[in-house]
Amino acid sequence: MQGRQGVDVALGAARLGDDLPDAPFIGRGVCSNHALNLGAEAASRSTDSCVLRPCGAPATSRVFLQRDDPRVSDDPGERWISASPINEAATLTVCTGVMPAQVLEAFGAHHESEPMVEIIEEFTIDPWVAVTDLGDGVVLAFEDNGWQGTCAPTLRGVSATGRAASVFWNVEAVQTLSFAESGTALSSTTDFGWIPIDTGGHTAVADAISALDFSDGTTRRERALLAVARFTGCLVGRPEVDAVLAAGRVHRILPWLNDHYPSGAGSDLLARQDLAATQLGPQLRAVGSLPDEDLRELAWDIAERVCSETGLLTADPAAGESIALRSLTPQAELAARASAVSSGEPTTGWAVLHDAANPDAFNAVLRVSSRARFALPETEEVLQRAVGQG
Repeated sequence: MQGRQGVDVALGAARLGDDLPDAPFIGRGVCSNHALNLGAEAASRSTDSCVLRPCGAPATSRVFLQRDDPRVSDDPGERWISASPINEAATLTVCTGVMPAQVLEAFGAHHESEPMVEIIEEFTIDPWVAVTDLGDGVVLAFEDNGWQGTCAPTLRGVSATGRAASVFWNVEAVQTLSFAESGTALSSTTDFGWIPIDTGGHTAVADAISALDFSDGTTRRERALLAVARFTGCLVGRPEVDAVLAAGRVHRILPWLNDHYPSGAGSDLLARQDLAATQLGPQLRAVGSLPDEDLRELAWDIAERVCSETGLLTADPAAGESIALRSLTPQAELAARASAVSSGEPTTGWAVLHDAANPDAFNAVLRVSSRARFALPETEEVLQRAVGQG
């Protein structure tokens, strides 16, 4: 099929051969040679093949890949990540149909860049991103020990005018594979090496992961990048990552607030009671029986008490305005995002305000109460009074 921005894509096998010592790296010379080597074989095989054009390469440089190529199942020797500077923790996000400035906006990143080495030497966990234009409307976003590329708000933004997919990993063996298209986060699966990938019913995601075995931890990350390549039409390897690192310029991120989610209990009264007992304690099981309007007020009541206890209510008028409106104001949302970085204010007050704004009133109470117990000793008393126990 014809992919976006002139990149020819088919969702067949996308693994390069063992005869290439640098596989699966995509570079002009590597791809041209591989295309020549594989071309004669491809001509004698049946159809059901695909064409993968290298990132930013001219149209004459193409890699022809057969779905039935035996190298699809053979060990491809793709363990380049473990020998690279990004082995311990990183996120690689490939975005199509975008310019670098759009990717920065989607990440919530500053447009002004700074030297990578200086930010690393600050020894903080504040997120940052480096972006590079791979050509043909394809942009690579790289995060060292960051994960914003796996978050739904970021995925929606980077895929607003095309497709995007990301791979995240860290030193604790947590790994996440995510896909998005046309401003919608289609799928994000953590621990995809032993948990089936949730395709969300999307054929494009199912095709991207088809026949890829993620059970081998030594090549799992590289195979995830192959899935990203099938989905976006761009295979990222060591040369692209080395180019980003060599450029040495990064952009600080102001993280987006997490999406709100329902509790999962829905309107099932028994399920709500069980969940309340599990998360709040068996003595507060009755919280799950409260009507939504009471739950909403309870969540904001606890949030207001936390903001008062932590001093946020007097320190920032946006907190009181949000409590009065029962919704985060734009100023409060910006302040809440800023509180997540090391130079920001303490996060608890802003976090409970964000949680209180959850459209699911029951989950709002669960989330607010969970955070409040660290800052508000009387949280349980407030909950008990709400259910007539105080």
